[in-house]
Amino acid sequence: MNKKLILGISLGTFLIAAGATVAALSFLTPAPQAATEEVAKKPSFSFNSSTTTGWWTSGGSSEDDGAFVSIHHGEGEMKPASDGCFLMYEYKNQPLTNAEQAYTDYEHGKSGTTMGDEVILTTKGTSQQQISTADGISSYELRQYSLDGPSLEKTMHGYMIGFAALPGGQIRIEGVCDTSDDLVGAIDVLPAVSLRFE
Repeated sequence: MNKKLILGISLGTFLIAAGATVAALSFLTPAPQAATEEVAKKPSFSFNSSTTTGWWTSGGSSEDDGAFVSIHHGEGEMKPASDGCFLMYEYKNQPLTNAEQAYTDYEHGKSGTTMGDEVILTTKGTSQQQISTADGISSYELRQYSLDGPSLEKTMHGYMIGFAALPGGQIRIEGVCDTSDDLVGAIDVLPAVSLRFE
């Protein structure tokens, strides 16, 4: 047989075999994976102490589904202010479906009886407040109370509560002071706290 013919047949056979191998490898090679989904950011509260005087925080907690922080009036843990004021912020990734019910539940939880004595929770006022979040500014109603009763002589008497609704959850803001009159100073500190995700 002609050598050129044999060479042509061998070369053709080689190319066919090579093409089949490439096709097989292409079939076996896994398709490119889609980009990994972005890891969900955790919520956390930020306290801007530069906007206040005499308030401090020892830090807070941050989980995938919530966050917490407390802010205290004084010069550190060993030197609390005479009014004993502190603030507590809690975020939960659960929607606030009924704000009025949340306030009612809080009021019912504070009033009633203690050691057989009646405890009276008196509304002292309300105000509209705002908190900065990753979704923008959220407005909420802040309600102030005085808690009184014969067995509460050595107990804090000033309380305030607010519930802010967010697109992905809610923030519970609570303040406690020695008297309801002391709550005024605590209210001034509220704008120093914001919610972020990182």
